[in-house]
Amino acid sequence: MILIDDDEAAGTKIDMPCVVVRNEDYEEDQDQQIEEKLPIAEELIFLKYSDGADEDEEEKEGFSCREIKHGFVFFYPSINLCKVIECTVKDQSTAEDLRQFEDWVCKILFIVNE
Repeated sequence: MILIDDDEAAGTKIDMPCVVVRNEDYEEDQDQQIEEKLPIAEELIFLKYSDGADEDEEEKEGFSCREIKHGFVFFYPSINLCKVIECTVKDQSTAEDLRQFEDWVCKILFIVNE
């Protein structure tokens, strides 16, 4: 359950699926949060990007030895809010976890919009 921080619905609680993100690289002197709740709302625009290293021509058998930077963008146009989750993939297990995360968010977003 999340609390809506909106002038029209201040203090209203609603049931909404959320992604809870913990910032493992949190630095107190920067404009960061330790933890954020990102709602998977009807208006959410969910995007994924990568630095292109996963298409490395050096990859022969299995996973490339290069680190791959992946990011997920959560954009809420009606409130002009954009949050980005970015991580570095160093092994096949982490890459699979990210694929499952992307799949999970897309499935929930599909259900929310049906």
